[in-house]
Amino acid sequence: LNVSLLIVLGHFLRSFHCSSQACSFVAVVAAFLRSAWLKARFNLQTNLRQAGPIGLLSVLLLLTVMPATAWSAPEPIGMVLDVQGGKAQQVAGIVTRPLQMLAYLQEDDTLRLEAGVKVSFSLYKERKVLTANGPGEYKVKADSIQVVSGTEPTAKSMSNQMVAAQSGSRMMKGATKMRSIKPLIDIASPRNQSLQLSATPVFRWKTLEPMAVMVEIRRSDSTPIFSQLVEAGTLVLPAPSGLAPGAYLWSVSAAPGSTLESMPATANFTVAETGQANEIRSLAPAPGAALEERMMYLSYLIGMNVTDEASQLWEDILKDRPDLKSTKLPLPQ
Repeated sequence: LNVSLLIVLGHFLRSFHCSSQACSFVAVVAAFLRSAWLKARFNLQTNLRQAGPIGLLSVLLLLTVMPATAWSAPEPIGMVLDVQGGKAQQVAGIVTRPLQMLAYLQEDDTLRLEAGVKVSFSLYKERKVLTANGPGEYKVKADSIQVVSGTEPTAKSMSNQMVAAQSGSRMMKGATKMRSIKPLIDIASPRNQSLQLSATPVFRWKTLEPMAVMVEIRRSDSTPIFSQLVEAGTLVLPAPSGLAPGAYLWSVSAAPGSTLESMPATANFTVAETGQANEIRSLAPAPGAALEERMMYLSYLIGMNVTDEASQLWEDILKDRPDLKSTKLPLPQ
């Protein structure tokens, strides 16, 4: 029999309370197959060898039983905001991995903390930030944390706006962006595809050696806005110039007559509408706020493509937490 047919038949027989030995056998096999799929579905592709025969069986179930939507990852229920101290692990089904900052939490994940470890994480549904101290083991639920061992985590409330912002699709993007290779002329800000909250962004770039460059700013329809030969690596539009909300392209190229041959470095950016800029700024934590609050806002900025302000916030965080310097932010270079 087709595996999917067997499972459907098992459910059918159970619904009619069939008591014969044949019916019972089919129902038991169907229950076993379903249990095997549930056990191996998480991260199946990268862990198939570890899953063994059960993993292979799960492939058959996925191909024959599950609709196309079942291939999509489950929605996260929270995010790791800080990890300090020794060893911490995130266990999801048959997969165990080191617990990392900005990692998403799924229903039924287990957090294992060694002695001396301190972990802060959010739970969207509960609108809380929880802090757990090792040693301990904690089972993550959408609306609670089950303490398997160790002390009860402390909790702090999150604003409704931050919960909505953090759990939205744009926040997901903040955790998956990749770094790009630096060109000869490297644009620092505004970064490519960035959203600018100010009508007067500061234009910055880096070169491999001191050189004069030509800076040009155009609208998305190629209408020229500004062009100037610059010696320094920074440009501020002269007062009272300001950019209206909308999309722009800016480029930095070697000055005419330069002995350095280089393709122009270009980047697209968008100046936000005043209402959108004010909304984003309204979520900013107060000066001196706890690290987990700043990390939530940082992740939100990255997800909204406000990458220049995110980079500045990260620099401020590193002043307080130099131990995080090895952490790689998902910012385009």
